[in-house]
Amino acid sequence: MTGDAFDEAFNSYLAAAERLGSLVHKVILPLADEASLDALRALTNVTLPAELVAYFRRVDGYSIDALAEYELFEPSLAWSMFALSVEDALSEHESLQCTIIDDEPGYWADGFLPILTDGAGSVVAVNCIAESPTFGAVYEMIDCVGLVRIASSLTEFFKASTAAIDLGLIQYDDGLLAPEDHPRFIREAAPLYGDSPYFARTGQEDDQIVDWL
Repeated sequence: MTGDAFDEAFNSYLAAAERLGSLVHKVILPLADEASLDALRALTNVTLPAELVAYFRRVDGYSIDALAEYELFEPSLAWSMFALSVEDALSEHESLQCTIIDDEPGYWADGFLPILTDGAGSVVAVNCIAESPTFGAVYEMIDCVGLVRIASSLTEFFKASTAAIDLGLIQYDDGLLAPEDHPRFIREAAPLYGDSPYFARTGQEDDQIVDWL
């Protein structure tokens, strides 16, 4: 996927979120200095996919002034989670590295980078392992479960999320963009996200599907 394809998908997503009443498009902060990405590139086993570079160009956390103006506190950007800045993504990555256990590779994997967090132990991350069969894919690292793939790319993730909004599967309330009815979301959103492993665990949400090795 190209950066242009990502930008088109992301713009459509922000427009769909705005139609729901979300103000997140007004408070996300674009990247001011692309050199800040060098700290991510310097991480062991990390190769930044072009889409992830395009994402961080658009989203480097939130504008503190805009949050104050609209009286918002960490509004969700997607997947019921709020956006991390480049600096915070680096910090979150470092804190998750301590959870890697050699004989349990699935909880967190070296070479993944978080971009969203719920602030309670779960994150959305991008696979930045160049040699991985799912390089560039989007995963949720679910607290007490581990990494499970949501979408094959950031472009697919935001396209699917736009479609989910249009179908009424995602609602907005007081800064939170989230599925209104979780069972319905799992059932009806699955094909939008390519029937990815996240949706294949119906009734077995505590299970994990490791597909990046």
